[in-house]
Amino acid sequence: ASVLLVLRTLERPRGSLWALAAAGALGASALLVKQSFYDALAAGGVTLVAAAIVTKAPRRIRLARIGAYVLGAAAVGAALVVWAQVTHPPAGSIYYAMFGFRLDATHTLAKGEVFTRMGRLLLPAVASGLAVLLVLALGGIARLRERPIVQTAMLVWLIAAGAGVVLGGSYWAHYLIALVPIAAAGAATFLVRFRIAGPLVAAALLVPLTVVAVVSDADRRTDVWERATLATADYMHDRALPGQTFYALYAHVNAVYYSGLRDPFPYNWSLMMRAAPHAQARLRKLLASPQRPTWILEAQSPRTFGLDRNGATKRLLATHYRVAGQVCGRRILLARGAPARPAPPDARACNVPPNSEPRPI
Repeated sequence: ASVLLVLRTLERPRGSLWALAAAGALGASALLVKQSFYDALAAGGVTLVAAAIVTKAPRRIRLARIGAYVLGAAAVGAALVVWAQVTHPPAGSIYYAMFGFRLDATHTLAKGEVFTRMGRLLLPAVASGLAVLLVLALGGIARLRERPIVQTAMLVWLIAAGAGVVLGGSYWAHYLIALVPIAAAGAATFLVRFRIAGPLVAAALLVPLTVVAVVSDADRRTDVWERATLATADYMHDRALPGQTFYALYAHVNAVYYSGLRDPFPYNWSLMMRAAPHAQARLRKLLASPQRPTWILEAQSPRTFGLDRNGATKRLLATHYRVAGQVCGRRILLARGAPARPAPPDARACNVPPNSEPRPI
């Protein structure tokens, strides 16, 4: 929507500055969803600057266009500042959540097998048809020579979206979402030139998507795919007393979510434990305090991911917790002295579907 507003405004003699302000606001809003979604903002900004250089519009109009776009983006930043003043988040937490953690995470992920992880994107890109769309998009962008402003916008859009994917680090399949809008728009500029073949190719690309959606829909339901997770959540829901808390070490926070229990620890993703400064120290401080979690799912051992090298977390668990049960091969720890309901007599099945891969948590 952001890129569309920019292009429609630039291609009209009297384009509305309000549309450009809305485009800037939409582009900036995407950053609040995911910080690698800066592609629309980059495409709009570069295109407006390029248009200001090459077009013959009066200087006042060219500067007004850029100013409206910048003000629209700045309005989102201003709204974020107002929200921060009202809600009083910890100092620096917004910046760290949006940008600081991304830098720390990139530094951490760069130490591993980057190209091996990047290979995870190949199969979903091909199987979904996205790879074909990207090839068509390149052809469509190349054919836009007679419309240089549109060509610039789409080229920058594609490069920025691709950079957002490549710089992500973990490379789960959903990273490819960033490429879908530009792939669709770029492929459309190519296929629209062919009155008969274009619609046929577009229809053919829908076939694998339809097959995947219909055939695999049943296997993608949470109660089928995440049986072990739901079995753990059910167990915790049955045994925990009101007011008790639950933490998953170091990941699989979806088990905590489905249990309905509160989690007293803020870092519920293994990458946060590896990358965020002092995350391990904060966990150990919590485990040693009276506010420690009542229940802990030992989804990973304390030394997984290269953490707890000195064994301090493991010793705290041994000191303050006892094994209360086991669900789907994972130990459930209960704080010493904490009461609990009896273990349920039946448990949900733990087996997962064949040929399944673990979901990113």
